[in-house]
Amino acid sequence: LVHSQVAYSQKRRSVLLYDCGCRKPYFRIKTSIYMKKLFYLGQWFLRARLFGRKAPLQTVLFISDVCNLRCKHCNVYELKNPHNMTYEQVREHLQYSYDLGSRFVDFEGGEVTIWKDGDYRINDLIDLAKKIGFFSCTITTNAQLPFAGSHADSIWVSLDGINFHEEVRGKGTIAKLEKNIAGCG
Repeated sequence: LVHSQVAYSQKRRSVLLYDCGCRKPYFRIKTSIYMKKLFYLGQWFLRARLFGRKAPLQTVLFISDVCNLRCKHCNVYELKNPHNMTYEQVREHLQYSYDLGSRFVDFEGGEVTIWKDGDYRINDLIDLAKKIGFFSCTITTNAQLPFAGSHADSIWVSLDGINFHEEVRGKGTIAKLEKNIAGCG
């Protein structure tokens, strides 16, 4: 599709592609991908329940211990040499997990929005996971930095409760969290 338009439906949360020449929706592409995922999940469930096969469905990958907060319940900010995976290490872990059967990945850390390896950023890891074949990519963030441009399918925000959040994570953190969530639209 060299020249195409994309229509996004809020109610259906689906994307329809229209060829500018004939204006026909490419339902087959969307249906094919959906059916592939549904078939895999059904197959995974049957293998796990009926045959006792133990294979992961989700991977939680801790990509970095680097963080921008000093939370009371955590000590990664005290590490002298915090762990920070390289792009290549993440690629190897993702491929290994995918080969075992995992189809969902959650990137966690420290703080994933500040992860970097040279020119690579978190969106590059998300794009890599989707290229490998993962169905869905999630990031977990403390929401102290904007994440509106994230390529993630889901974003989990750490919130310790309205009355306790700043007590645990530091002064001003709830205002930044609210601002960055509101910035996502």
